[in-house]
Amino acid sequence: MFESVKLKAKKPSSTHKKHRSNYVLEQGKKIGKDGKLVSLERIIDRDSNHYKEIVKDKDGKVIVNKDEKLSKHK
Repeated sequence: MFESVKLKAKKPSSTHKKHRSNYVLEQGKKIGKDGKLVSLERIIDRDSNHYKEIVKDKDGKVIVNKDEKLSKHK
């Protein structure tokens, strides 16, 4: 079992279920694309058009380090 937390925040005016969250924070341990355990920190801020993702292996080596505008993120 892995520890992980995901927080989503919507503006009070967004009551429809299909509206995406304005802010998403995800942090914890996950299985990476290569099948190995990694540490993940991801922030998506739609209001500020910001995307940040840091993925580290079990030794703390950074595998992915993205800090960019959300509109430029693929």
